[in-house]
Amino acid sequence: MRTHVILPRVKTIRWPGDERDPIRLEYHGSPLAWSYPEHTHAGLWELTLVRHGLLHHTVDGQALEQPAGSLTVLRERDRHALAGQGVELVNLQFTSAVLTALARLPRRDGDVLAWALESAEPLWCRLPAAERPRWEARLDRLAAAIGGTEEMPCLLAVLAEALLACHAHRHRAGAEAPPAPAWLAPLQALLHDHQQPLPDLAGLRRLAGVSREHLARSLRRHLGLSPSQFLNRCRTQRLAQALLARPGSSVGELVAEQGFSSLTYAARCFRLAFGLSPQEWRRQRSGYQLTEARQWELHRERMPPPGNSPER
Repeated sequence: MRTHVILPRVKTIRWPGDERDPIRLEYHGSPLAWSYPEHTHAGLWELTLVRHGLLHHTVDGQALEQPAGSLTVLRERDRHALAGQGVELVNLQFTSAVLTALARLPRRDGDVLAWALESAEPLWCRLPAAERPRWEARLDRLAAAIGGTEEMPCLLAVLAEALLACHAHRHRAGAEAPPAPAWLAPLQALLHDHQQPLPDLAGLRRLAGVSREHLARSLRRHLGLSPSQFLNRCRTQRLAQALLARPGSSVGELVAEQGFSSLTYAARCFRLAFGLSPQEWRRQRSGYQLTEARQWELHRERMPPPGNSPER
């Protein structure tokens, strides 16, 4: 049975267990802008599934833009940081000892586990829309099994499927895909550093210092966006921030400031990113503010230092 724990302006749904359970499964959702600084999980692996919103996820220094349906497997050694706004995700943590049990299982799809352990790239994929309900059901079955005799088989099945999905995604992208070029970093910073002026398409090409064709190919390859879509994503992120920061300004005024050609077009881009129109999004989130420091404080409460067991 799901246990609902309501933290200040942050909704967490977790499944009960005890200290013997190697599994921690929670659903987190917040309508607010939030971030967790870079960290690791000693003795733990982690799996995250983005249910709604756009997660800005940095894994071992590589910036990943992860929309709904993105699945990430984080190894014990991985360092990662998260940020988002209006993001809901499933968070599954389990002890590294689970990998020993997985290694004993017969594998018929090549040595995917060895690949996962050795790969220097982040382990992630974007699930096809048709697959997402099946993954939600699979995690629900795992939640129901926590504390019982079936929890380990369910966990191993979820982990094995996740690794296979990440391996298939990586294979499709090309096993020897080159890393993102250095000139892409200043462009990616535009998504998160809202103090920087946002260029137009010509200015974006000048900032990159490459040809129009090379810019388009690289953005598609590394971010999955065309140059126009990239700029619209930047404008949408800035519009979301402005909607909360300036409650007295009209949506039309803020849309014009971000460089959208029309309110209708801005609403279409905004709904694509957040699932709501700017007006609906602002109305739902009106009056909610939560500092990053408080979010990190809540994270520490959920993840106490090793050796300090939380009170049950």
